Amino acid sequence: MLFIFFIQFIISFLFSINEYNPEEGDLVFQDLDCDSICDAIEDVTSGLCNAEISHVGIIIFKNDSVYVLEAIEGVVKLTLYEEFLNRSLDDSGKPKVMVFRVKDIYKHLIPDVLKKIDKYLGKHYDYLFDFDNDSIYCSELIYFLFKEANNNNEFFNASPMTFKSSKTGLFNDYWISYFKSYNKEIPEGKSGINPASMTKSNKLDLIYLFGNIKNAKNECLLEKLKKN
Repeated sequence: MLFIFFIQFIISFLFSINEYNPEEGDLVFQDLDCDSICDAIEDVTSGLCNAEISHVGIIIFKNDSVYVLEAIEGVVKLTLYEEFLNRSLDDSGKPKVMVFRVKDIYKHLIPDVLKKIDKYLGKHYDYLFDFDNDSIYCSELIYFLFKEANNNNEFFNASPMTFKSSKTGLFNDYWISYFKSYNKEIPEGKSGINPASMTKSNKLDLIYLFGNIKNAKNECLLEKLKKN
């Protein structure tokens, strides 16, 4: 227990002396507090160093302000950066947010990613997590922004989705009720992408950690940060 607290202290100390300076195209991953659905998302996936991540957005500059483009609350929209950070806080009052940046070799894609933003603003949130409809969920938004910027070649890898608990191997009860409410079958095995899996991409570097992410192995995160 003391070792865990020591690691958390080291991480907090490092970031108290190293301020994060947002760049357009940075990806901000969040351990979002949104009751049952976020818990259900985190139950079926795990991110880098076992971090429980349920949401992602992308940093955008507009009119001398910093925003996060995200699919949330029913729509794709721009959210003020500070508002995004303060949405979900750990026990110390720090944002439960991890920041990733594309590796240098891929940074040439960012201008084209930014050009695609207006196409997605205002689209409805995809409550069915379906690549084939006109709505869009948070990680799907990032997936298609980068795919289109990459000459329609995958940047992040889509994979068969699962709605089964990582602990029991059975369908999470929440997802059973959730899809039943839409009169839809659980889309188990359909192609999709989730925020947690994106944090494991070898095309991204972890560059900043604001606060403690649920179930994350802090010593692992510290090692990743040292490398970057």
